Amino acid sequence: MFESANLVRSARELRDRDVWYPVFMDFRQRLYYGGDPNPQGADAARSLVFFQEKKPLGRRGVYWLKVHIANSCGYDKTRFDDRAAWVDKNWEALSEGAQAPQDSDLYRGLGDNPLVAAAAVRELQRAYDSGNPETYCTGIPVHMDATCSGLQHFSAMLRDPVGAKYTNLVDSGTPEKADIYGRVADLAMQQIERDANDDQHQYQACARLWKGLGVPRGLAKEPVMTFVYGATLRGVCDHVRDYLDESGWENTAISSSSMGQYLGRVLFDSTEAAVPAAAACMRWLRARCRQHPNNEPMLWKNPMGFLVSLDIRSMDETRVRLRSCGLSLVVVREFTDKNAGQRIGNSISPNFIHSLDATHLCMVAEKMRDAGLCMVGIHDSFGTHPSDVDTMHKFIREAFVELYSGQNPLEMFLEGIHQDVELPNMGNFELSHVMESEFFFC
Repeated sequence: MFESANLVRSARELRDRDVWYPVFMDFRQRLYYGGDPNPQGADAARSLVFFQEKKPLGRRGVYWLKVHIANSCGYDKTRFDDRAAWVDKNWEALSEGAQAPQDSDLYRGLGDNPLVAAAAVRELQRAYDSGNPETYCTGIPVHMDATCSGLQHFSAMLRDPVGAKYTNLVDSGTPEKADIYGRVADLAMQQIERDANDDQHQYQACARLWKGLGVPRGLAKEPVMTFVYGATLRGVCDHVRDYLDESGWENTAISSSSMGQYLGRVLFDSTEAAVPAAAACMRWLRARCRQHPNNEPMLWKNPMGFLVSLDIRSMDETRVRLRSCGLSLVVVREFTDKNAGQRIGNSISPNFIHSLDATHLCMVAEKMRDAGLCMVGIHDSFGTHPSDVDTMHKFIREAFVELYSGQNPLEMFLEGIHQDVELPNMGNFELSHVMESEFFFC
């Protein structure tokens, strides 16, 4: 409640004023906005932030604003034309609900983006009310998001046709985008079927229960999303157990912990089976950490020449027992001159990939700047004026192909850490397919 009150107060004070956001770069070149509300904030904050410059929608801007509305409503798996048509079909309910989204069953059921959706619907309604929506001027940003960004970068870097298929680097021509989360859920169910019929399997009872329950796409989504960002088996097992506990599942013979332990392993293995090239590359990266001197930071350059520095120091811990001033124990931690090997190994894949998605964002931002267009970037989500979305789509794809058409980032990584080993196996995926893939960023 306190945060909401502060947000409303800030919004009222800043209304109709130009605001400049400080942008900070971390050690991987990832960008973060300061200030509140800002484009990286929660739903309420994002619904309030518009570009200062306003531009006429034009015919394509009206179209892309409709797509943005559909995306914000969770209708984001089909082709762009279908999303725009969905908004036309549901316009009456969308428009009426946007006037009081807190009282609308439609908006209350939208999950993460009800206010972003309502803000976009209101803007389109104003355009319609103007009498000529194509000449209506707006500063609302329309975002396009990557499809499972981390795996997209691994798949392109490794020229992996399997990963490319399931992360939409190639357009399969189907009415809906490829779904890596659904693919992992299907593989998990296949393994569960085998285990349920295996009388010698340690977790046969759990497998039979999961066979009846099924593995929904939503349950598989988080383990897949976090796979390249250092997800651990324990974390996946906890995620499954929490899902069971929150859904009210009960069984007197088998605990939710046992069910989580079994399915966590199945989901972990199914993710590796869905994208074996990425999984192999992650193991390769961890092996490079193990061979790195334990008193030196890992330094390498990304394709833009930015020096990435991964330096996680181990700590010595001293416990001092006290009986004074209400304290019984003080823990003193001091950094040593050695790296925290396990922590670096666990973090190398996400940090390496984050340095690449940051490179992609900066490359697109440079293209947009050179074309005189506005852009707001949030890691793997890029936004611009509705009228400029077609151009941004072109720049997103061009920059991604350029990123992986030059020197292999894995070679640059090896040069930086001074290791001479073979690169992971490369596939035969043709990067140019990205230019024609509608669902690459959508």
